[in-house]
Amino acid sequence: MKKFILASILVGFFAAGSSIIAQEKQDDYLGLPGDNLNLYAVMKMFQESKTLEEFERNLNDEKSNINNLDLNGDGLIDYIRVIDNVDGDVHNIVLQ
Repeated sequence: MKKFILASILVGFFAAGSSIIAQEKQDDYLGLPGDNLNLYAVMKMFQESKTLEEFERNLNDEKSNINNLDLNGDGLIDYIRVIDNVDGDVHNIVLQ
């Protein structure tokens, strides 16, 4: 079940226009607000979390240094909500 949820998250990232590409150099940025979000660190945290609530709490914890998104440019780190859309046995996890 956890593998299926993990696959759903990956599909969600691609559907949102995100791509998971290993960056070999720090200067490979597009100049967009989400450039510094490490999706590998997000996936690792998801795998290590026992619940979605724990995942959301840890993802947004300042001490984790994973969420550094400031999409609206107000100088504050934006909160990432974790939403579980359930359709029968299918869980689509959305990071919003």
